[in-house]
Formats: sequence, C-alpha cells, structure tokens
Amino acid sequence: MMRFLCMVLFLLISVFPNKIFAGVISFSTPTFTIERCDDSRFTFFDRKVDVFGIPIYAVPEVHPRKLLHAANVLAQYLDNNEDGQVDNPRVVEAMIARRAFLFMWGDKAQVDEIDAAFEANGWEGEGLDLGNDETRPEWFLNGRVGKFDEAIEQVWLLVATTGYAQVYPNIFGEAGVSSLTAAMDVARGGRFEELPASYPDNAWYTYSDQTCDYECMASGYFYWGMSSVLGAQANRGDVISGVWKLFRKDDVKTGDPSLYALLNDPSYILPTVLPDGTYRNFQYSEEATLSQTPPTFDIKSCTDSHFPFFNQRINVFGIQVYADPNVPKNKIQHAANVLAQYLDNDENGVVDDPRVLSVMHENNAFLFMWSDESLFEELEAAYLSNPWEGEGQDLGSEESRPEWHSNGYTGEFDGAIEEVWHLVTSVGYSLAYPEAFGEGELSTLTSAMDIARGGHFTEVPVQYPVDAWYTYDDETCDYACMASEYIYWGMSSILGAQVNRRNEIYDEWKLCTKDEVQKKDTALYGLLTSHDYSLPTVLPDGSYRNFTSTGN
Repeated sequence: MMRFLCMVLFLLISVFPNKIFAGVISFSTPTFTIERCDDSRFTFFDRKVDVFGIPIYAVPEVHPRKLLHAANVLAQYLDNNEDGQVDNPRVVEAMIARRAFLFMWGDKAQVDEIDAAFEANGWEGEGLDLGNDETRPEWFLNGRVGKFDEAIEQVWLLVATTGYAQVYPNIFGEAGVSSLTAAMDVARGGRFEELPASYPDNAWYTYSDQTCDYECMASGYFYWGMSSVLGAQANRGDVISGVWKLFRKDDVKTGDPSLYALLNDPSYILPTVLPDGTYRNFQYSEEATLSQTPPTFDIKSCTDSHFPFFNQRINVFGIQVYADPNVPKNKIQHAANVLAQYLDNDENGVVDDPRVLSVMHENNAFLFMWSDESLFEELEAAYLSNPWEGEGQDLGSEESRPEWHSNGYTGEFDGAIEEVWHLVTSVGYSLAYPEAFGEGELSTLTSAMDIARGGHFTEVPVQYPVDAWYTYDDETCDYACMASEYIYWGMSSILGAQVNRRNEIYDEWKLCTKDEVQKKDTALYGLLTSHDYSLPTVLPDGSYRNFTSTGN
C-alpha cells in the first residue's frame, strides 16, 4: 500500500536550517508539457514533466493522461490554493535540494530494475514510484468511489518525506522524536521501533507491513491523517480499516486531536483541499498531448512482462515498436521511422491526425518485429495465452528493407511500407472514422472495395469477375482483412510504391500508379485524397526528419 524508495547516496544537506530557504528559488507555474527525457542516467524513461522544479519521469508504457494526472496532483499539493505560486517555498526548496522526483512505471517488475539501475549509477536523489494502472483520474469523476487513485498517496508521501519532514524536523520528522512521531506512538498504542506481534486493542493506526520501518510508519501516518482530513478516505472504511480507523475529518478531530492540530496549524501551510488532478482547471486533451512528442528512435530495453520475447523497443508518438534480440538495429529504426512518417507525414514534429493516434493508444496498438518465422508462431501463441489487451501487427526482420528506397524503388520490396500501414489503418483510421474507413460492411472504403472486386464477397469467390481490379484470393483473409489490404494497395499506389511492381502484384492488384487509381477507382481515390482526413501524401522512406541510422 505504501512504498518509498530512497534513491541513493545523499551527498546533500540532510537537515536544512530554516534560514537557507528565504527567497532562494523562483518557481514557475507548471504548464504540464510532456518533454523528452534524454538524461543518460534515466534510460528507462522516455518522458518527463516538471512541476515547480520537481520532475516526474515515465516509462513508455505510462499513458500521458496518467502522467499528467500525477503532475497535476503534485501541483495541487504544492500550490493548494492554485494561485500559481507554491504555498510553502521552503518545502519545495527542500525537495529540490534533495533532488526529489516521482517515477512512473507500467509493469511492477520495472520498479526493482529501475531502483537497481539508480544504485549502480550512483544517482543522488530521493524518489518514489507510482504505477500507470494505479493512477486513476476516474476515481474523482466517479464520486470518490471504486478503485482508489494511488496518486493521492504516493505523491503526498514524496512531498511529506522530502519536503515537510526536512524543513520541520521537530514537527514532521520521521525519525526520533517529533510532534508527528509522538502523536503516532499514541495512535499505535505505544512506541514500537519494530513492528509489534499485535497492536493494542485501542490503537487506530495498525499498519503491519514487515518491510515498513519506523520512519516509513511515520510517513504513512502523516498520509492517513492528511488524506482523511481532506476527505479521501470517507468511502473506504471497509478497505482500510485494517490499517487506519479514522476515515473522516471529524473522526481525526475527535479520535486523534494531536495529529488534527498539526494538520490544521496554519504555520506550516499544509493542503486544505484534496487534489483531484485539475490544477487551475487543467483539462486533459488526449489528442493534443499524444501528438506533440517527436520520436528520437533511441532503442531502449524492453522490460514489460507482457513482452518476454523482446528486449528492444522504440517509442513512436507513444506507439511501441518491439523487436526480438536478433533483429538488427537499423531494421528496427527503419520500421519506427516509417511509422513516424505515416503519422506525421509533413514531418513537422506533430502528428497529422491526433484523433487517429488517440484511437491507436486506446487500443494499445503496437508493432512487433521477429527475426525468425518460427519465433513469430511462438509469439502469437504467447499473446493468445497472455491476458495482454492490445492490437499488434508483425513485421519480419528480413521484410524490413531500407535499401529498397535507396535503390530507386527496385529490388526486393520494403515490407515495412505495407505492414506498418496496416497497423495505422486497422487500429487507427478504421476506428477513428468507421463510416469512412471501417473494415466492416457499408463503409465508404468497403463499398468502393466491393466495386473493385466486382461484387460483395464476404468470402473469397471461386473466381473474380473479369472486370475486377482487386483480386486477392488468400482464403485466410476475411472481409475485414480484404478491406485492410485494399486501402493499402490504393494508398501505396497513389504514393508511388507500386510503380515498378506490376508483374509482381498483378494477380492481386492491377492499378499500380496514381493515375490508374484516379481513373479506374474513383471512389477510393476520392477517399484517399480527401481533405477531410489527414492521410499521407508522401511515401515514407525511413528518414523521418532526416534521421540516419548509425548501426546494424
């Protein structure tokens, strides 16, 4: 329930004299801009948000909404009246001096690995972790019922331990004797440096985690009292009664008057309103947020337990490209660049259609690359047996051919052009604009496809009509699959990918140039060149914003 990680080697001041804090640092009001994290000490993280000088780091699996929610909660704890200025500058200065930070993970296994990496690198700072799935903005929207928003707890523990406990050690200190620990000893029914075999019957703070030492207990006590006074625990009695029995403000006032007095003493400028993640009326815009962080194409390690086969990944606007250990670096980067160019075709650093990207995120879209076809079958079986929810598209290492572009669109075709586009259309455009690009019956796309195939065939016909120009005959490809292939053939021909491939693809697709699509398949051409949708107008070549791969 309560986790605190001290991220090693404090060469900093451990007890801060009051006199050093006056007017040292100027704090800027947070803008909640998600920035790229390129600090070599933080290789696990790809993004960060700064809140009054306190960084929040996130691994790629953390959803931007969750990251920004945690950032807003931190801002509200530090500037509770939301006037744009921190309420207690001394507290924030102490946090900055101790290099306080929050880090967010997607899979629990990442916590120990990140912690070990910090220790190995000798990082000086003090951090606390928060999981993507335990960060729940919806808890507030649902009237503070349902699964609890753990950001309320974890963020406060960071503020309390690296801030208040340092500035006011005699009051909020977590070790030795302070006003806080004296009150806690009463709440626990005695002073227990170690966890007792059982708490006295009259105790109301009865946390029993063997890994939580006395300082940890004090940090938790501060949290339970503060959160109850602010109203976070009013509906949670059945969940928390084994740890804390004073669920409401009045319960704390009458049951723990010493703690209540501390929490309401105006001298310390503590929060009086429970954070809800809407600092200064902040409203999360998924489309705007997801689309504004250009990829760097750095290959990171993959530690997500859902993806045990992969040890490489690249984040492209929040869409992950995974690869097994034997896929060469240049092949992964090429596929990632093709994805970036499909999503940001004008290469201005902002996704062309945020709505498409948002839908891809909602459906956990990902591309995975394999080096051997037998491994692909193992991967497919693993996903079927794993409760992972997501929509993936595969691409073979040998199918990803950057050289096809440099060779003037000749030689063996670059399969990344096709497979990546399938991911973007099937998990993006078809869901963002189902009436236009839906892969089921009666969309604009499938209506055009029925004409191109010479009729409405839910199954592959024995023979296509002689006037059909889209004649794919793979029996394993159902109607939706046919639609996915159809939009690929049309778009790739319009963009110039099929000009030199007529003999190779004629049995499946007969319109190999832009002019042929425009003249023969007017419905598809009109759809794919419509200004109503931000579709690509330039064929990706794997060099997004002049990127050049540096290795094999």
